[in-house]
Amino acid sequence: MITALSHTGLVVKDMDKIAGFYKEVFGFKVVLDTQVKGKEADDIVNFHVESERIVLMQLGKTQIEMIEYKPAGKKYPKDYRSNDLFGVHLALQTDNMEKDYALLQEKGVAIISKGPQTIPENHPLFAGTKVLYFQDPEGHPLELIQMPYTES
Repeated sequence: MITALSHTGLVVKDMDKIAGFYKEVFGFKVVLDTQVKGKEADDIVNFHVESERIVLMQLGKTQIEMIEYKPAGKKYPKDYRSNDLFGVHLALQTDNMEKDYALLQEKGVAIISKGPQTIPENHPLFAGTKVLYFQDPEGHPLELIQMPYTES
């Protein structure tokens, strides 16, 4: 029986750059950095790869598994939108939207939203929630979310 969500996985092109971004901007820590090669790597993904570098990062109880394949696959399309059927994003919870939005701007992070947005009070699930969509350096879509009960 499934008991929990173990982790979220991201395929990345430049592990050092992306792991550095998540560490510097959000405070994630590397808890595992390993390499898998040959048949072992092929058997895991069921296609041929020369190798895969796997880095597991953690912030609190949240874990992100980042995988860098050699050779790399396709990039996110430039015209990617959140309503695309392959669309997936990570939602990172904050307790101070304005402070974190300023930090993202200071770091030159690509912002998708027109600034932080507050979901209207008539929304059945997320009334009063603040959200902001942005991208990491490789274009992975991310959401910054502040629930009304986490106001600082």
